[in-house]
Amino acid sequence: MGIREACIILHCLTVTLVAGLEGGSGAGGREDRQDIAFEAMVPVRDGSLMHVVGSHPKCHRACKFPTLLTVTPYNASKAWAKAIESADPEFAVVVQRQRSTGRSTGDPTGRYTGTPDDIYDVIQWICDKWWSSGKVFITGSSASGISGSLAQVKGKSHPALQALSLSVYSYSPYDVAFENGLLTYQTSIEWNKKNAPERVEFILTHERYVPNLHGAMDVSYESWGHTTLPVIHAGGWHGPFSQLVVQAYQGQQTEGGRGAKGNQFLVMGFGDHCGPRKTQIPYPGSLAQGPVRRILQNNLFAHILEGKSMSSFNLPRLYLSVLGNPRFRQVSVKQNFWVCLDEWPVPTIRRFRLSRGVLERSAGMLADEAWEGLGNASLSTTFTSDPTSPVPTLGGHALGYESCGPWDQRLLEQRSDVIRFTSSRLDSDLAIVGLVTFDLYVSTTQTDGDIMVKLTDVNDDGESFNVADSGMRLRRRNGSESASEPVVPGLVYRVEIELYASYVFRKNHQVRLVVAGSNAPQYSVNLQNIECGIESCPPPHEPQTANVSIHHSNEYPSTITLPTVALTRLQEQKCDPVRTI
Repeated sequence: MGIREACIILHCLTVTLVAGLEGGSGAGGREDRQDIAFEAMVPVRDGSLMHVVGSHPKCHRACKFPTLLTVTPYNASKAWAKAIESADPEFAVVVQRQRSTGRSTGDPTGRYTGTPDDIYDVIQWICDKWWSSGKVFITGSSASGISGSLAQVKGKSHPALQALSLSVYSYSPYDVAFENGLLTYQTSIEWNKKNAPERVEFILTHERYVPNLHGAMDVSYESWGHTTLPVIHAGGWHGPFSQLVVQAYQGQQTEGGRGAKGNQFLVMGFGDHCGPRKTQIPYPGSLAQGPVRRILQNNLFAHILEGKSMSSFNLPRLYLSVLGNPRFRQVSVKQNFWVCLDEWPVPTIRRFRLSRGVLERSAGMLADEAWEGLGNASLSTTFTSDPTSPVPTLGGHALGYESCGPWDQRLLEQRSDVIRFTSSRLDSDLAIVGLVTFDLYVSTTQTDGDIMVKLTDVNDDGESFNVADSGMRLRRRNGSESASEPVVPGLVYRVEIELYASYVFRKNHQVRLVVAGSNAPQYSVNLQNIECGIESCPPPHEPQTANVSIHHSNEYPSTITLPTVALTRLQEQKCDPVRTI
């Protein structure tokens, strides 16, 4: 494949050069290109060494190349081989193995807290190379996206960094582990047991956000105002981190500093980490975010390298797939299509109020005006939550070890510990794009509990396919930085859960809310005893069974708020982003 040359010393490190490596064929058109590949152990400020694998186009010393940098906890050589296939032929490609993984050294407990400084020092190492133009772009997906995003932690961004392209990621490892106080068991504990076992104990003992600890690895800490770079944020509605991807886009697009505000891009396809064998009915391949992100990335990076202002980069900022009931898999004018937008469409708010087993539509009116005559005939609906027999995960935005994406939820809905609220049949198509809000009034007979919610689409055959899901741990109801607070048994609490969605409920279908007290193993099971930890109870304390009530009286009007958009408006913005870009 190539000729192995002699080892040389650079920055007091041994670097092996491999000449004449043929680039694989790919989107970058690399069939006729030869690369010089290298491997290095790069020293960083605390004395640790970062294992780096990379390459640059074969050229004399007058050439200078921009660099694509990926930071990964996985095999660096494999990550480089994958990156080189689709990289632009005029880019160098460098993959840094994250600290304390593989051959990279460093304190494993500081894997994420040390990553911002490590990236800064590796970027500086790149800039010192004769082949470097001094311009670096970060790309990454999943764990590599999470690591790469930390280059934007406040005060840690290197001036050579130009832009980022990240998919299926989070801007904060804390938010990967805890969603509204819920421990994301599959994503954080099961993944770390396989890939970073030393972090498991750290996660389990740091349920509360500690600013001087977690803030060092959180791009959003204090505010988004320090961010200054264009970023492509990509994910999937049924993929892990879907809500975090949208939040990162929204935060930097509206609250970012100069250079970031207004210069963010969001690409939301169907889902990632959710292969066809893990979902009941796969969506069309044309709804994948990967091809859209790569083409957008190539255009954005080229625009920046040409020295042009972002104000002249005229491509849309939002590329959203609008999903529909998976039984109708085809791409059509009514569902399963892309829209290209400059900003979120302004929705018409449509509220559904919970009653006993049904959703009452408010037609967009204020709650106390629309429901003044309902009275208190139906005060609440109650289910029993037993931590020794949790409701199993079936589809959703899970990591996909067992199931993910859309699944018919009827098997779970038949359980006695699951309750549902269903609308009447829709008299017309109902499209939603934006922020869905579950505003629920809840009580429990124990000192802690979880509220799990699913929005589902009930089709003509009665199948109930999940659209979006989330939840909240009641002891963490006051926010991530607050101490856990026990629930007073019998006291009614207001719980607000928000999530983004893009979906079309077809005419004659029904909107359904499904509520339960667990969703395992996507989330850890709540032991429903404030004296217990996340996974166990210290003697003599034990897990407790609870009766959980969802209240829906005039005094406690539980509702769902949907951001509806006229389907005709969306159809006017319909696009093929691969061709549009």
